Amino acid sequence: MADQTVGMRALAEHYRACRRKFPNERLLVVFDIDGTLLQLPTSDLGAHADALPLPEMPRPFPGAFETLRWFQMQPDTDVALNSGRSESLREQTLRTMTALGESYKIHFDDELVAMNPHGSNAIARAKCEALERFRQAGYRIVAMVDDQPENAEAMAQSDPHGGTLYLLAHRLFAGTRRTAGLQQAPIISGDGFKFDGLMPTEEVSKRVRLVCHHLQTRSELLAFFRSSVEWGRIAVTLDSAGVPNLVGRFPEGPMRLETALAGINTALKSVSIQLQGGLDLVVEVLELLSWFGLASSQVVFEVDDASSEAVAHLRDTLPEICIQKTVISSVYSGDVSHSTWLQDMRERGVRRLAVNWWQGEKKRVARDLLEQGWEVDIFGVDDADSFLRAILLLPTSVTAPLTLI
Repeated sequence: MADQTVGMRALAEHYRACRRKFPNERLLVVFDIDGTLLQLPTSDLGAHADALPLPEMPRPFPGAFETLRWFQMQPDTDVALNSGRSESLREQTLRTMTALGESYKIHFDDELVAMNPHGSNAIARAKCEALERFRQAGYRIVAMVDDQPENAEAMAQSDPHGGTLYLLAHRLFAGTRRTAGLQQAPIISGDGFKFDGLMPTEEVSKRVRLVCHHLQTRSELLAFFRSSVEWGRIAVTLDSAGVPNLVGRFPEGPMRLETALAGINTALKSVSIQLQGGLDLVVEVLELLSWFGLASSQVVFEVDDASSEAVAHLRDTLPEICIQKTVISSVYSGDVSHSTWLQDMRERGVRRLAVNWWQGEKKRVARDLLEQGWEVDIFGVDDADSFLRAILLLPTSVTAPLTLI
């Protein structure tokens, strides 16, 4: 059985190799539609399923449109569609794909959508001709992703250059398929859109602030200090003597905020501070931040567990500071009253809203808030796929375990 991530990893590595080899060329990644990006209504339509019209709003395969989004985000890179659907279905296809892609911020250019003018018995011919038209238009074709082996092999056979990778999506094959004469045009097997090889962490951090989630032990703090991640998240409260300490598991004795800030300052890090207390806590924290010379751009205050008086003091004392609040349940449910809450947050000086990935993803909560002009932090991602799907929304920040970052 093929490695479930080999296909996407091969595509990502081939894309990066092409970008290095052809830094000044316009790159193109081409995808089939039916059976590759969109799920077929049945599993036994055969090799010519590409030619069949689908219901008005079919379902994308998980991760398919996120993959398109990632490639469209890359510099000097376009995405094309190469379908076996009849040319007569062009308008319907564009309408459907545009509607499906809207929530992912994906656009489809008519000139980069190839349809089949020859009929259902000549799908491979139409696809080969489409790739040649893209080449004649000046594109360097990085890859063609299709779910039908016979189509992939026909396109590989007709490839005059040999630099294009032909990827079989959504089916398991026994390893890498190569046929005689195709050493310059490999056909790589895959099983869906898996993200673990698509986007290196160094590319992620250029687009989205990565925050190491709640640091609750000395070992987690030390690992954060040694890491390349700039931002970490701590929770702070006052002890019985009025000294600000970190909230966490410290069997060796309380970890003072002063000690943690000394390490953060030495390691040239920035910090998101979850306040668990009132005005007295804020006053103490601000005094320590001033002592260590941490600028407002290096600090975010999370105020879910802070008093209204504490939040007002932050807003009045440091008008430029970023105050963050976790969205309430009515925002996830779509309750009309949530607009009143959002307005109240703006008036209180809250600039960034934290959205739980698993609660807000299906209802597009993070997307909607970003479109409304809010800064957004996404938290709750717990695996590589959800982490990178969150990244593709281009939020202000993503808070995740250090093992994912």
